[in-house]
Amino acid sequence: MRPVTLKSLMASMALVLCVSGAAMADEQAEGNITALAEKLHAKDAASIAEALVSTVDINRTAKFVLGRHVRDVSPEDLSAFTGRFESFLTGFVESRADEIANGEIKILTSYDRNDHDCVVTTQVSSATREPTTMRWRLIKAGSDWHIVDVEMHGVWLAIEQRAQIDSLLGQSGDISDIYADQTS
Repeated sequence: MRPVTLKSLMASMALVLCVSGAAMADEQAEGNITALAEKLHAKDAASIAEALVSTVDINRTAKFVLGRHVRDVSPEDLSAFTGRFESFLTGFVESRADEIANGEIKILTSYDRNDHDCVVTTQVSSATREPTTMRWRLIKAGSDWHIVDVEMHGVWLAIEQRAQIDSLLGQSGDISDIYADQTS
């Protein structure tokens, strides 16, 4: 069972990248986005997806996506869900990789939400689309910054997934169906 349509996911991904703010975020967080942009340029779809997903804190993001339901999930089911979520995210990024591979990601601004949470706003320019603003939310764990959400076209991907998952689990309560079509 697929929890969201590709259209809503694309809109979510677009939203993640549209945050602006007055204060300068941690330079290391901005540096992570700059380094990621350099790694993503001109790679094939699978390499782009692998590079991007490797910068995401999958465990934290999967727990966020499960929301209030995470407390009712066994460790085994959480682990299985996290793997399916990572596969879903990888497939989603692969489906949008052409825009990233030949595009340019430029940092516009950033702001600190607190000392371990910031949002970096970028502009993504591509020969195939009009420039798009994307926002990247990063959380600092230890000394490293990790992406936990992305916004495009006003929709935050993890937040959208959380709403979809909450609806699905509210109806069926069966976590094993979520992203089940993402496993090989």
